[in-house]
Amino acid sequence: MVLDFVLDHLGETLLDTESAKVAHFTETRRLSESALPRSRGAAFAEEFPILINKDGGPSFSYFDEGALSASGFEHFLDRYTPLFRALPGFELLYLSDSAQNFERAGNLFAAKLAENRPGTTALTPRGVDHLIDYLRVRKQADMKESSLSLRDLAVLRDGDSLYASAGHQALLAAGDMERIRHRFLVQVERRKFLPAVLPYRYPLHHFRRERAEVSGLGSSERSIRTRVHEHQTMQKQLFSEGGEEWQVGGEGGATPPLRG
Repeated sequence: MVLDFVLDHLGETLLDTESAKVAHFTETRRLSESALPRSRGAAFAEEFPILINKDGGPSFSYFDEGALSASGFEHFLDRYTPLFRALPGFELLYLSDSAQNFERAGNLFAAKLAENRPGTTALTPRGVDHLIDYLRVRKQADMKESSLSLRDLAVLRDGDSLYASAGHQALLAAGDMERIRHRFLVQVERRKFLPAVLPYRYPLHHFRRERAEVSGLGSSERSIRTRVHEHQTMQKQLFSEGGEEWQVGGEGGATPPLRG
């Protein structure tokens, strides 16, 4: 299944080794190694390929090899959630030869990444409103415009420990609170779960369920013209097989499936 996916995306930017993935997220994106998923002493131990889209955003992949439960995907999400939350946006491709687990997987994705506070990201661990509050008080304290209340002092003390990175200093220098709020709320909306049925049949799993006849077995008759990740192909597969696209909202968890 992984091989078919890789062959269908030849010519695209694809990270398929541990070293390439680690370099991309720690050197190119300047993320801490502590945010990377680890298992069995290795980073990205699942060895699932990651596509880098034309806009620079990553499309992670998860391959359902015929699991009867979603526990494997849940453990995958537990390992990847710190990295997902550190990114301004991403897609997670849930790839399978059947839509059987799509609904359960979509619900898990929404539950793991939905936040009780809007705009919660790596830069805003307590939500965007808490950061905005701190930036307001910090600016007030620096300019000595007025005396600070006890609450303001508590916000300042709390925020000084939370918001000490260069990224936070840049936000403080920018000073446009509404643009900052909009930026982080949009980031949360850009976390997408995209389930898709692979366009090949894998007879190893025929004992598990019956499926409609598909010409060709495995990758023997695959076509490089059919790319799983292309938008039109993805939509056709999603709706013909009963799949849906999920997005994580700020406070409301999963938003309704996108149509059209």
